[in-house]
Order: sequence, then structure tokens, then C-alpha cells
Amino acid sequence: NEDSESNILAGFFVATNGLGWKKNDGWTDSTDFCNFYGVECDEAGRVTKIDLLDNGLQGTTPSSIFKLPQLNELLLSKNDISFSFVGIGDAETLVTLYLDNTNLDSVENIGDAPNLITLH
Repeated sequence: NEDSESNILAGFFVATNGLGWKKNDGWTDSTDFCNFYGVECDEAGRVTKIDLLDNGLQGTTPSSIFKLPQLNELLLSKNDISFSFVGIGDAETLVTLYLDNTNLDSVENIGDAPNLITLH
């Protein structure tokens, strides 16, 4: 299932040059994504937070990241990444998004985010 959380995270890792990150503990050697560096899960084992601030990410963040069903916080500041809000309507639980000091050049489609409260 391409929309499984593990597949979404794997696609994110590849698209943002995960092997070149400053820290990527667990991403390449664990099947339990709740143990990946920067990933937090709820009691049911669903991804709720991704915190990869200033971690050497490069590339383009795939829109599939918005399909993580319980994602509340996505913190990607201070990385050399491009980011698009296309597909953010799928991110029904996303309330906090940090993209300062990235290569964000447009906030087009940001209004599609159903519950976004904080954008940095």
C-alpha cells in the first residue's frame, strides 16, 4: 500500500536525501518508524510529529507526507528543501508547520489546509 505510513516515510527519506542528513538514526536500519530520528508516534503507533529542524535535508518534500493520517506537527525549518502545499487538504490533523529558512517560494494552496493553526 503506497499510502502506508512506512511507505510515505520511505519516500520522504529518499526525496530529501536521507542518507545525507546530519542524523538519520533508525531510518535505514529499523522497520519501526516510531523509532526513527525525528519521528514521534501516538499510543496506536501512528506518526504524530516529524521534527527534522536543521538536519541537512535537501530536495523536494513529497506531497505524500500530507497523507500521514495523524500528523499534527511537521517541523522542517533550516533545511535546503523545496516545499509545495499541493495536497495539503489531505492533512486533516496538521496544526503546526515550520518551514522558515527553507526554499519555500509560494504559499499557493495553503488555504486548503483544513486545521492549520501555526505556520513559521
